[in-house]
Formats: sequence, C-alpha cells, structure tokens
Amino acid sequence: MVVETISIRDGTYHFDDEAYKDQTPEQTARIIRNYSEFITRCLLQKIKTA
Repeated sequence: MVVETISIRDGTYHFDDEAYKDQTPEQTARIIRNYSEFITRCLLQKIKTA
C-alpha cells in the first residue's frame, strides 16, 4: 500500500509500506543509511557544480 507520494522536480516518489515488511530491522536500517548517503552525495555534487 502506498503510504505517501511526493513530487520533486522531474520525479514522483511513492513510499510503499509493503517494500520493507519482510526485512529485519538491521536490513531496514542499512537501506535507509544507503539511501541517505546517496542523497547526500547527490546534494554535494550539485553544490560543487552550482
């Protein structure tokens, strides 16, 4: 079930609570950490090219 939809510039992001239902808390934490690091790298790259 999609619990939230966010539109940012050219993208639409759907957050689905089913995506993580079979994950352990450690796996979920790792996924969130990896995604957060990815977003941080993208933002830092954007700042460098601005």
